[in-house]
Amino acid sequence: MKRRFNKAMSPKRKKVVCECLQVTEDDVIEAIRTRELRTVEDVTRYTEAGGGCTACHPSIKQYLAYLASSASPSCSDK
Repeated sequence: MKRRFNKAMSPKRKKVVCECLQVTEDDVIEAIRTRELRTVEDVTRYTEAGGGCTACHPSIKQYLAYLASSASPSCSDK
């Protein structure tokens, strides 16, 4: 008897940002947050995302912009 594929039992697939080098969204976000990356070149240096065909550069820029705008200030003016 053939076993049927059950999506509910399979591990959740992670969103791939860079198809060429199979770098996931989680990898990009973690690198931006932990290493305080600010440019696409920084992200490419640490994750390799964007080092292939460069089609993911616009997406990487969106992650950078979003995470920069949602970052909390590191010091206050009290």
